[in-house]
Amino acid sequence: MTSKRQIPPKKAVGVPSKKARDTSRNDTPAPEAKPDLEAWLTRHEASDLLRCSTQTLKNYTERNMLHPREAFRKDRGGFERLMLVYNPKELAALPQRNAGGQPRIAVREPGEQAARAFELFREGLQLDEIVIQLRETPDRIEQLHERWLDQSQARYVITPEAKKAFEDLVGGFSTVAELHDLVARRIKALST
Repeated sequence: MTSKRQIPPKKAVGVPSKKARDTSRNDTPAPEAKPDLEAWLTRHEASDLLRCSTQTLKNYTERNMLHPREAFRKDRGGFERLMLVYNPKELAALPQRNAGGQPRIAVREPGEQAARAFELFREGLQLDEIVIQLRETPDRIEQLHERWLDQSQARYVITPEAKKAFEDLVGGFSTVAELHDLVARRIKALST
């Protein structure tokens, strides 16, 4: 007894079935718009912001709570390379408690910490006081201070020596605005 194998008919490669063709016409989702990745944070920036390890970021990604993308950014050496970047809105939406059940420090939107630091620099606070108030590393505060000096062209800066000299002339003050008011009053008093 010899049996012949039946060979199934060949299917056309690359041609979808009629059912697949019918459903693909109307149900195809529109292509997703590409997000602007400029404001997204690198892995190290995100871990600094959240005050967590990079492993925690990986864990959030595995749990589908974060959806990082790849983008070209400058590394610490100043060279462009492909890095993972994280959406600040997703970072802000993470749970407010850590794994131990302790409240996590609130996540700030990008730029909020820099703006607060710039306000404190303008008020004349010392860098160590700003580190304490913002609960940030001294390196980060120094970096922000250098940036602030560059951008403000040092128009708000009075050195401790200059402050002491001004206080000897016009009296005590704590901010540049107070110094301005004291000098204006002195000039007005001299002109009358």
